[in-house]
Amino acid sequence: MTALITVCRSARLTPAAYQFYCAILRTFSERGGPPNPTQLRRWARRFVLPLAATLADLAAQDLIQLDAATGHIRAAYPFSGVLTPHRVTLSRSPNGSSRDRENQQVFAMCALDALGIPLMLRQQATIVSQDALTNESVAVTIAPVGEASPRTLDGWSTQWNPPGAVVYARAPEHEHEHDGGCVAAGACCPITNFFTLAVHAQQWAQTHPVSDGVVLTPVEALHRAQALFGGVLHRLEEQ
Repeated sequence: MTALITVCRSARLTPAAYQFYCAILRTFSERGGPPNPTQLRRWARRFVLPLAATLADLAAQDLIQLDAATGHIRAAYPFSGVLTPHRVTLSRSPNGSSRDRENQQVFAMCALDALGIPLMLRQQATIVSQDALTNESVAVTIAPVGEASPRTLDGWSTQWNPPGAVVYARAPEHEHEHDGGCVAAGACCPITNFFTLAVHAQQWAQTHPVSDGVVLTPVEALHRAQALFGGVLHRLEEQ
């Protein structure tokens, strides 16, 4: 019997389905959006997978979202195929000096997903979002320094602007809620936002009540993002 690979949260895939999923993620990072149907069919043939059933399984495990009308991929966590407030610009140059045409812009499903994108790709990125209460700008630059660790924040440099910015998110135990039929995009992503100050997050939470919401410092938010996405593209290397 083929051993399953734990991808993230508690989602598990066969090696072939995992490679198919990684191809979807890499397309987001390389092209800024989801793969087209032709690409999906080609990968299904390459990995000897039934396309419709594989997409349905990825969606059932809350690894991707499918458009109800078209069946096309709308999101593959941490990437969004539609515009969100969380824009991530990936640098193509190790020193961050690449020109705009060499950079790639993608959108994240939420604040933690935005932080997770560069950690997952092991690539420098600048995140630009906004305070969900005041609409003030929040920017975070994340860069690998030397040999960045896939499991920890060792070898990563971060800069938050403003320095007092925080992330508001659900409690860690609810990262697994999709196991009971709860989709992260509906239960977690709408409340997982950046704020310029902790007091803004607290004020916002009063009008968007979530009993288990927590304010995360930059370090806490980065640890959460690393735990969720840090090694997603490298599970086969960990076998």
